[in-house]
This record gives sequence, C-alpha cells and structure tokens, in this order.
Amino acid sequence: MRTSSSWRRVGLGLSGLLVLAVLAWWCRTPLLGGLAQAWVLDEPLVRTDVIVALPQVSGSPVLEAARLYREGLGAKVVTVSAPVRPTDKLGLTTPHDEGNRQLLRENGVPEMDFLILGQNVPHAHAAAQTVAAWTKENGIRSLTVVTEQFQTRRVKWSLDRALRSSGVAVRVRAVPVRDYTLAQWWRSEQGLIHFENEVVLNLFYRLNY
Repeated sequence: MRTSSSWRRVGLGLSGLLVLAVLAWWCRTPLLGGLAQAWVLDEPLVRTDVIVALPQVSGSPVLEAARLYREGLGAKVVTVSAPVRPTDKLGLTTPHDEGNRQLLRENGVPEMDFLILGQNVPHAHAAAQTVAAWTKENGIRSLTVVTEQFQTRRVKWSLDRALRSSGVAVRVRAVPVRDYTLAQWWRSEQGLIHFENEVVLNLFYRLNY
C-alpha cells in the first residue's frame, strides 16, 4: 500500500509532466521552427565549377541555379533527366526536361552553358550517382548543389557518398518552398508531409545505400 509520501511523489511527477507539456505547446512555434532550421543545410555561397539543380522535377532549384549562374557563381548549370510521365507521352503535359530547358533559356543561361544528364533518372540516389559519374569524367573539382530546403541533408549525403575519395567539394544551397516557410512549416499540410518524408527517406538512404 502506497504511503502518503509515495502519492505525493507521483503527484509531483505528473504535475511536472503537465507543466512540460504546457510549455512545449506554448513554445511550439520557436521549437518546431528551430527544428526545421537545424535540419536544413544552407552553406555559404562561393564560386564553384558547376551549379547543379536537383531534384529534376521542381522548377524552383532550376530558377535559383540560373540566378546563381547570372551572378557568376558557376560556369555551367547541370540538372538530371526526369522520368517521362504517361501524360507527357500523350502530349497532355510538357516533359520536365523540356520545361527545365525553357526555364534556363528564359532566365539567362545560354544553351552552351547548361546540360541535362542521363535519361529518365528515377530518384535522388540515382541522380547523385549520375552527377558524380559526370563530375569525375570531366575533371570537375567543385559543385554548388541547389535543392529544396528539406531535401538538402539527403542530397548532400548522397553526393558526398558518391564522390568520396574524389576530392570534389560539394556545397548545398537551400531553396524555399512557396507553400510554407521554415518558421511555420508545421502549420501546412505540405510542410508536414515534406518534413516527415525526408526524415524517413534519410533513414532509408543510410540503411540501403
């Protein structure tokens, strides 16, 4: 049978947990915003040999890569061929590769200074392998990789692993997503999906690649 002091300790413990829960809820905005800031990699910009836009299906990294090119932070823009969708084959949608070419042309990158690597590259791991092979074949010594903010950690890990022992320097540039901000990502359905997916994918990549 519990003594009064035992019940008192239990009561104090439950009260402490309640206080922590209330504090966590009250401070959720800075806590969750800080979690996102800690997750995202965004390294200082310097001039590199090539600017790489990943993933290949999102226009935002391509636009940012073009901007960095115009500012003289890279001599060439490279992206990776995206899978062709059934709607592309039917002529109902524009293939991502053609859309990326058009974006680069319209944003000041001449044809001779951009390149789309591979053919129907299915995912970020395969994209990293494709970029790494091209980098080694062409004697590239440094890359700036532009990708959406929550994917930076996985993309950086994939390229570092693919280029290990090569001496190639890889820097990552995080691109914001239009649907939400890092400070309020958890208030957006897309933000929650993107962050949760990246946590799972990071674990999957490290266990399988």
